[in-house]
Order: sequence, then structure tokens, then C-alpha cells
Amino acid sequence: MSPHSKRSTLSPPPTPENTTKWNTRYQTPSSFVVSWDEPENQDPQNPQNWLKRTKWTNIIIISVVSFLVPLVSSMLAPAVQLIAEEFNTTSTTFPTFVVSIFVLGFASGPLILAPLSEIYGRVKIYHSTNVLFIIFIVLCALSRNAAMLLASRFLSGFVGVATIAIGPGTIADIMRPESRGKAVSIWAVGTILGPMIGPIIGGYVTEVAGWRWMFWAVAIATSVITIVAMIFLRETYPPVLLERKAVEIRRRTGDGRYRSRLATTVSFLDLVKQSILRPMKMLLCYPVVTILCMYVAVLYGTLYLLFTTYSFVFEEIYGFSTFAAGLVFLAGGFGTLLGLFYIGYYSDRTLRTRAAAGRTVTPEDRLPLLILLPGALTFPMGLFIYGWGAEYHVHWMVPQIGTAVTGFGSILIFTGIQTYLIDAFEGYSASAIGANAVLRGLAGALIPLGGLDLYRVLGWGWGNSLLAFVALAFAPIPVVVGAYGARLRGIKLFDVKIVTSSQDFRYAICAPVRLTDKVTVLMPRPVLQLAHNRIIGSMKWVRRETWLNLHLSRPKSLLKLFPRKPIQVQLLHTSTPLGVVNSSSHLDQHNYSLQGRRVYAKLFRQTEPAHQQVGNILRNIAMLETRWGLEPVMRS
Repeated sequence: MSPHSKRSTLSPPPTPENTTKWNTRYQTPSSFVVSWDEPENQDPQNPQNWLKRTKWTNIIIISVVSFLVPLVSSMLAPAVQLIAEEFNTTSTTFPTFVVSIFVLGFASGPLILAPLSEIYGRVKIYHSTNVLFIIFIVLCALSRNAAMLLASRFLSGFVGVATIAIGPGTIADIMRPESRGKAVSIWAVGTILGPMIGPIIGGYVTEVAGWRWMFWAVAIATSVITIVAMIFLRETYPPVLLERKAVEIRRRTGDGRYRSRLATTVSFLDLVKQSILRPMKMLLCYPVVTILCMYVAVLYGTLYLLFTTYSFVFEEIYGFSTFAAGLVFLAGGFGTLLGLFYIGYYSDRTLRTRAAAGRTVTPEDRLPLLILLPGALTFPMGLFIYGWGAEYHVHWMVPQIGTAVTGFGSILIFTGIQTYLIDAFEGYSASAIGANAVLRGLAGALIPLGGLDLYRVLGWGWGNSLLAFVALAFAPIPVVVGAYGARLRGIKLFDVKIVTSSQDFRYAICAPVRLTDKVTVLMPRPVLQLAHNRIIGSMKWVRRETWLNLHLSRPKSLLKLFPRKPIQVQLLHTSTPLGVVNSSSHLDQHNYSLQGRRVYAKLFRQTEPAHQQVGNILRNIAMLETRWGLEPVMRS
């Protein structure tokens, strides 16, 4: 059979006449797409157009819960020695682990709760997790041994993290970028001030009524705010709101073709995979996310190390009672409040000033030097003051000043980086915040475990100095990101596409990708087999392999030397090609061009069905071009 006859059996390239046929196969006609009413900035159903009182009611309710939940994380700190004695445990790590295990739940909860919120909406997750949080807090109060207390603490942290993980997303739903800094700062009051005030409440309640009553008090307070939330809290997630609108239109018209503009067919399992894999991908692939999250994790872990050891310092060195040892956290809370007012004022003011001057506002405007330098320098400065004040047994007010300075610096860094990640990765803000929460939670749970041993070996002075030096080593990072963030955000170490469905497999085979050193597609065998049967045909050559890699390899240096050299797409098992043949001659007259670069698809087997393979590949490319708004470029 001649090459010409082979080419004649290929499916025709897309034209204005036949493109519509492919569009209707994969897309809903625009007349049946449900969106916000035009103009979008005036549609009252759009959360960003709600009345101010409605917006702030949602933010305040979420902020109150975000205060109560982290409060539980540290309120046990002044009573850990009493609890260890009651449970007859001599473990040296129990006094710190019973505090930090709550934060371990913080690290794992978002992986499940975030995808659930994308399916069922934010409000349903808030209500259900609040109820579960109350149940597990009650179990903490009823604990009869150390294991029961540890398990209940972990589970309460796991479900209680909902407002911490989803809260920034709610703020992004209802607040425009120029007003987001103030809202995030108010929400952050709970996340930072809660751990500061928790030990004060815990110390007082423990002295007056016993340590179990601190959990009963939190359960009562959470029950009240949960009832208020069930009355006043409104759904803010746009995909859920538009889906409700589409359902109402379908019910009213009886026409089932109406679909939300933001509708998704992704299953819950795929969303869970995405919520686990995408934050990990952002941590691994985007250097700016990696270094900022590492910085936050180091500071967060250091703070919880301080929380779990404050009672030892002030009870052993200064002879404070359990209640008085809890009061020492007031200084850190005072410094945190000052920092919140500082960053809330200067962050939004900076954005408004630059917008008024006609400058394009960028996410890096969230990281001005006026905020970054004080935060990066005052955090380690406070550690030096606190550590050496305790080492030389100077007046107890000196270590308190140190904790206040540390609290001031920590909130500047935490809030600045959190808001930056929301603005810089707006389309994937939940994943960026999830990456931050996971790394931060792990650090907050694990770093404190070595706190007492660190101080026993190095002493209070040099132990805190070591922590301060580590914080100083990270201090230049936010300054560099603030200055060069726009360039750094464009850097991606490598592209990794995790395929979980046959739909994704089509994208992996045909989708145009930004050229980097290597693009690797990992897919489990059943998924690949399903996709292959739908798109290419027989899978006889797949035997016992559990994973297959699709590599798109081309060094950047070659791009400069040979900018028009075809990119080779091969299906590989480990490093060995599986029956790949050079069939580019079959595609010379039917190749796909994107931004001046030709992409050749190498066929897996040179057999008669190969032409159908090519036709399917070309059809899927055309479908993607249409979906992504690209002009079809198919040459014949």
C-alpha cells in the first residue's frame, strides 16, 4: 500500500464545516451554558457582589471558628505534666506530643476536606465538620487513658481544620483582590491568636476546675457558634452556586441541556487524588511555592516548639503556677495583634496606592519591604531575647518581650505569604494553600518533639539561638520573592502530569504543553488500558507492566540550536521503548503546529490500525484547540 493511499484513509483535518460536529461531542452549546447574569459585577447572586454586611457576616463567623479550633491546639500546654501524672505515663515525648498531635490532624485534614468542599460546597463542610469537632472534643474530655486522648486530639484536629483549609478560599470567593488583605488579616486573628490565648484559658480552667473542663468549655462555645453558622452562613463557592442555578433552570424549563459554566464531571476519588497530588506537585515543581512553604513551616514549627516548652521555662525557672504559666502567652498574643493591624493597614494601602497611580497590581505587591523586613528580622530577634533572658534568669518580663517580638514577626510573614499564594496562584489557590498547610502542619507536629532535648543539650540561650539562626537563614527569601516574584513564578522545575482517567489520557497524548526538559505522564495500567481501548485500539503489547511513562524529551539547549526540530513522543516502559516505529513519514502531510513548533506523534505499531490511531489523535487535538480557544492549524 502506497504512502499516498495510507494518508487517504486518515480522518479529514478540522474545517469550519466539520469542527462543530466535534465541538458538540465534547461541549455544551453556548446558549445552554449557565453563568452569572451580565454584567457579572452587578449580579447579586455573585458572592463578590453581595452587600458588605453579608460578606462580613460570613467572614466573622468563619473567623470565630478559626479562633476556637487553633485555641484547642495549645490550651493543653500548661496542664501536660498534670495529665501525664494522671495517666501514669513516663514517656519523655508525651508532654509535647499530646499538644502537637492536634497539628498533625491539621496537616492531613485538608487532603480530604478540600475536595469534599468542591463537590458539596463550603457551607455543608463547615457545618458537618463543626458538629464532628464538638463530638471529638467531648471525647477528649471523657478520655480515660493517654491513647484515647491522643486519638481524640488527632481526630478533632483533622475535622477542625476545615475553616483553616477552606477559609482563605471563602474569602477569595467574596472579596475582590484590593480588599482581600484586610479580610485575610481578620481571619488570621483566629489562626494565630488562638494558639496564643489557648494556654491562658487552659491554665486558668485547669487550676479552677481541672483539665477536662477546658474541653467542655470549648465544646459549649463551638456549639453556640455552630448554631449561629447554620442560621447565617451562606454558600460562596461559585461552581456550586452556578450548578444550583442550572438545576433551577432545568426544573423550570424541563430542558436537561442547561449546564453550569463551571460544571465538572470529576469524581470524588479523582478530586481526592488531585487534592493530594496537586499540592505535592506545586511543592516539587514550583520553586517559589517550595521555598515560601518551607519558610512558613520552619517558623510554624518553631512557634509550636515554644508553645510546648513555655510552661517548663516559667514553672521551673521562675516558679510560676499553672495559671500564671498560661498567662505568659499573652505577650505573644499582644505582639500578634500589633502585627495584624500593621499588615492589614499597609498591605491594602499599598495596593490601592499603586492602583490609583495607574500601575498594574501584581501578587508581589502583597510582599512590600515595609512588611517583609520587619517580619523577617523581628522573629529571630525575639528568639534571642527570649532565650538569653531565660538562660541568665533575668526578670521574667524580658523573655516576655522576646515572645511578643516573635509573635509580631511571625504574623507578618504568615499573613503576607498566605495572601501572596492566594493572589499568585488564584486558579489553584486551594492547592497552594493546601501545600502550605500540609508542610506547616507536619513541621508543627514533629519539630516540637525534640524541643526539650534541644534545651537539655544546648540550654535555653544557645537552643533558642540555634532556632534564631535557622530563621535568619530564611529571612532573605520573602525579600527576593517580593522583588523577583513575577519571574520566579514562571519557573517550573519539571512538568508532571498524573493521569487518573481516560479523559486525562487524551490530554496527555495530544495536549500542547510548555516545553521543558522532560514531561512525564504516569498512569496506572487499568487506566491506560481503558484509555487505549477507547482511543487507539488493541493493548496486546501491555503485559505485566503496572506503570507506563510517556516521555516528551528535548533539552532546552537543543531548542536554541534546532528550534524547528520535531518533538518526539514515545511510549516507554522504564527506559525501553515498546515497539515504537519511526512513522513520521506518515504524518509529514498531516502534522500539528502550535506556536511555530511541529509536533509529530510516533506510532506504537506499524500496522493497518495505525491510520485510525493517527485520525483519533488529530481529532482530539482539534477538540482541544477548540476547547482552549486556539485557531486550528492542520496542514494537508
